[in-house]
Amino acid sequence: MPKTLEDLEAESSAILDRDLQDPRALISGTSHLLGKALTALGKIDFENRSASTKVAILLSVRIANDLRGVSLLTKVGYGIQAASLASSIYEIAYTVAYIGADNKLAEQWLTHDQVLSTPFRNILKLTEGGLLRLDVPDSKTQALSEYQN
Repeated sequence: MPKTLEDLEAESSAILDRDLQDPRALISGTSHLLGKALTALGKIDFENRSASTKVAILLSVRIANDLRGVSLLTKVGYGIQAASLASSIYEIAYTVAYIGADNKLAEQWLTHDQVLSTPFRNILKLTEGGLLRLDVPDSKTQALSEYQN
């Protein structure tokens, strides 16, 4: 009798649990750390925070949830879907880096209403801008390398 999708997912999960134990532990630890930090921040009045802090909090929640999604997707063998979600995490992380403490950029992000685009140029330029804000040497070359990876 042919295997069901559930059988194949269970087999894949067992193999991936073994082979991806260390990376999944890193994802889990990172997600847990973000959750703890956000829980602590949640006790602070969100509405009275600066726009850049609000954006950092909102996007960190998204990163934590998406990391959990990547972990769950890889566990059952959906690598392409996990990679798609991971690319979203990449974009979000560089959005946080690009905005930094700039409240004007944060307001742009908060008021942006186009769901299919970013308010900050294309992703390669966003990567370069994020690396510049982080004072990474040779940001343009590094951005291309980061983006290609």
